[in-house]
Amino acid sequence: MNFVDAPPSAQGSYTYLLNGSEAGVSETWAAFPQPDGSRVIRAVRSAPAFGTFIEVDAVESAGRITEFEVRWRNTNEGAVAQASARYRLSPSQISVERSINDGLLLRSRIAAPPQLVVSPLLRIFQGPAIRRVAELGRGERVPVLVPWILDPKDGARLLTPLLDYRSAWRVGSASIELGGRQVTAQCYSYIGGHYDDSAEFYLGEDDLLLRYVFCESEGKVWDVRLSESVLVV
Repeated sequence: MNFVDAPPSAQGSYTYLLNGSEAGVSETWAAFPQPDGSRVIRAVRSAPAFGTFIEVDAVESAGRITEFEVRWRNTNEGAVAQASARYRLSPSQISVERSINDGLLLRSRIAAPPQLVVSPLLRIFQGPAIRRVAELGRGERVPVLVPWILDPKDGARLLTPLLDYRSAWRVGSASIELGGRQVTAQCYSYIGGHYDDSAEFYLGEDDLLLRYVFCESEGKVWDVRLSESVLVV
């Protein structure tokens, strides 16, 4: 994806805790303003302990994602080692170009359903997606576009478009600890995919995801927090 390499207007990172301890997962992001008024958001998740790496570049215009590219690497035995996918979005259509292990370019198109919300995998995109789902659905389910990564060994489906119907609503305000200080956030429930009503999502200004707490299974609790390194320049 081509874009003008300008100084970032904002940047930061997320810290992943598993059962209260560092999980060996880092996720960084930066937003780059473009001459046409859009911005490109680049996010990178590196999880060497889990053998995974995901990078996303997304073009955001007027508060909506119009295209994005995902790059995937995985070092686990039997998993797809490398893959990429480029999504282009219009009001009526989702166009996807995929490549698996540097193979042939695979092209597909599907109709874009009404009230579509786009959520390209990584945390910097999750806050705006949750807010949008809440606004459009008002507690009812709406379609959320997420690249499919449920089975890293399934090259036929990896990074294909998944339309997952999800709901979200604002629970209320809450004071949370972030970087050793207390901040006021808006707490949301977000139901669908891996998430049930026990998951808690905390959004700040501009719908930025500040923190989320998610019980993946019994005895396995993820706590993901925006780190203190967030900068606006």
